[in-house]
Order: sequence, then C-alpha cells, then structure tokens
Amino acid sequence: MKIRTKISIIIVSLLVISCFTENILAKTAKEATEEIKSVAKIKGLSEVDVSTSVSVLSDLIAKGVPVEDALVVVKSAIDRNCSGPEIASIAKSLCDTVEKEGSAKEIATIAKICVEEGLKGEEIAKVMLKVQVAMRKDTSARQLRILTKDLLDNGCNANGLCVAIESVGKCVEQGFSPDEARKSVALVAIKGLKDGLRGEELADKIRKEAQYMEQHREQYRERYGETKGLTEDIKDRIKTPDATVKPSDTGGGDTNQYRWKR
Repeated sequence: MKIRTKISIIIVSLLVISCFTENILAKTAKEATEEIKSVAKIKGLSEVDVSTSVSVLSDLIAKGVPVEDALVVVKSAIDRNCSGPEIASIAKSLCDTVEKEGSAKEIATIAKICVEEGLKGEEIAKVMLKVQVAMRKDTSARQLRILTKDLLDNGCNANGLCVAIESVGKCVEQGFSPDEARKSVALVAIKGLKDGLRGEELADKIRKEAQYMEQHREQYRERYGETKGLTEDIKDRIKTPDATVKPSDTGGGDTNQYRWKR
C-alpha cells in the first residue's frame, strides 16, 4: 500500500508541475501578444496589420520558436516599419526553415539580424532558403548566425550574404568544419567589402574563395593552423532549438578572429 501511495503522490505531483508550467508558458505568450499589440498601435499600424502581427507571433511560437525570440523578430519588423504582409512573409520563411532544419533560436536570431539591418521580406526569404541548403550539408546554424552578423555589420547586402552562406555550405560539404568554412569565407567577404567591392564583384570573390578551398584543401588546412577537436563541431551540427549558444557569445564584426591568410 505504501509503495502504491508513493507512486500516486509522484504522479499527482508531476501533473501539478506540468499544469503549472503550461500556465507560465501561456501567460508568457499572452504577455508577448499584448506587447505586440501595444507596439504596433504606437507605430500606427492598421487594425489589419496589428491582427497580422499577432497572428505571426502565434505561428512562430507554434512552430517551436521560443516566445522571447518570436517577440523580438516581430517587434524588430514593426520597428522597421514593415507592413503586416511583409511581417507575415518574414515569419513564413523563418517558420519554414525552423520546421525543416530545427535550431529555432539561432535561425530566429538570423532573421532578427536581417530585419534590423534593413533587409526586405523577399531578401530574408532568399537568405533563409540558402540557410536551409547550407544546413542540409551539415553547416551549423550557429556559424551561419555569426557569419550573418559579421557580414551585415560590415555593409554586405542580401545577395552577398546569400553567396557567402552558400559558399560555407559547399566548403562544409567538402569536409571542412563549419567553423573553418565560416572564418575563411568571412575573411574574404569582409576584406572585399573594405576594398569597396559590391554586387557581383563581391559575390565572385566569395565564390572563388570557396573554389580555392575545395581545390587546395590540405594546403589550406595546414596554413589555417587551427586543430580543434571535434566535440564542439559536432555539437554545432545538432539541429534542435536547445543545441545553441546565446547570440551574444560570438560574432559581431571582430575581423581579428579571421587570422588565416594566403
């Protein structure tokens, strides 16, 4: 009887904890919704656009994007004076990517960075498609988030970012770690930007770097001189919402981290 009683107490306790947790999450989502309504009205959005913004927030949360990250993405879009349809477009590309590749927190951060840097909905959709392709080649969302931050901080446009993400994916496919690939591509892209390259000239320079890495893999890795173990790299490749680091941990335009030179 005592054993059965203890088991019953444990089951009841777990149910209470579960209900309490659900209530906290529901309250958090409700608070986020109210905040979006408030921000949208202050910015002068129409009732239709306010409704769309709230719906977008709900969709992001339903797809597994953490409430705080979903809130930041939608707020950033509103702050940039995006219309309801454009906010919906950004959310759709974000949701599609999370649904296919996981890593909700990192991918939401990539979208937020793009919005804050002024990329339009259709541009962010293209970026997200490149992110999907790169992640299918085993590139980590974390490295793509760092790449996005560093390139956009240095004045890269959407096309250049797309080419850079694509190039990182190709390098990872050839056997480079996501960290190696990201550092090399970022080095060339940022140098090109500082040299005044834009548009197709910059894109061509980035593509050539990826080709060079493919053709001179052993030479590159010898000169690169970084021989980290695989533990962190493997963790980077785990595609779940929880297998991420805080966006502030790395990245942010510090070009000194790109040490390798040909």
